[in-house]
Amino acid sequence: MLGFNPSPTPLHQTRDDDFEIADLSLSQQEPMLDKITDAPGFEDGLGRETYRTAEFRSKSEQGIGASLDFIAKHTNPHQIKGMLSNAWSYFSSGTLNQNCVICSKAVEKNLAALESGQIDDFWVAESTGQGGLPQNVAAENYSSFSLEQTTPLSEQLLSRSHPDSRNIIMVPVKGKGFSHAMNLVRSGENTFVVDGQFGLTYHLDSAKGRQDFDKYYGLGKGANIVQIYRTGNAPLPPQVDESRLLDGWEVIESEPASPTVRQFAPLQIIEDHFR
Repeated sequence: MLGFNPSPTPLHQTRDDDFEIADLSLSQQEPMLDKITDAPGFEDGLGRETYRTAEFRSKSEQGIGASLDFIAKHTNPHQIKGMLSNAWSYFSSGTLNQNCVICSKAVEKNLAALESGQIDDFWVAESTGQGGLPQNVAAENYSSFSLEQTTPLSEQLLSRSHPDSRNIIMVPVKGKGFSHAMNLVRSGENTFVVDGQFGLTYHLDSAKGRQDFDKYYGLGKGANIVQIYRTGNAPLPPQVDESRLLDGWEVIESEPASPTVRQFAPLQIIEDHFR
């Protein structure tokens, strides 16, 4: 979760506490990025917990849901420490948890490894401070829009994002004046929002998952701008080897049942029989 920061922000960058959308025409000196992950400082604030790699690999073999839950729960190892260190800024920021952008970048690094099948490390948010995301990103991989008041945010995210994609999203917090960064993953028929800061995963393909998500995110007190940074292809569900579904089972051949023999008789004979 994110709070306000009164310090000025460069025009080419949106901070995690600010919904102002920069006029990119005013910052043409900034080179255009293909994706947000191409930004020179994308890995700023990140660290690695290599000892989790083996378990991460194991979870990846259990399916996309188990993998995302593992990523969400272990991305922000310094949350309590961060809340204590941010206590002094609480009254100006409105929140003790301020590193959601850093967490979303760590989640993205792990999602990229999961999608490629090259799981050689596990990325975490080392910093507990605020981060920022540049907006000088190619249009095919960045979009922003004003939140519609009558449509749930989960529905708007589904209509505005690409199938089979992974994304970093910045969304308004309901009733608050700040935004929150998370990761949107659309994998086949499944859609997830991974909140690495708070260790949560929302299943947007279920009614309960959408309800839980829309309970906390939607119309806020700020500009109510939603931003979607497409970062690449989503990890796909594991392929099922149908030839192994019968492992441990024996196929028993059985003779077909005897055909049913039906006999017919005139109706009058039947009626006489039951008199």
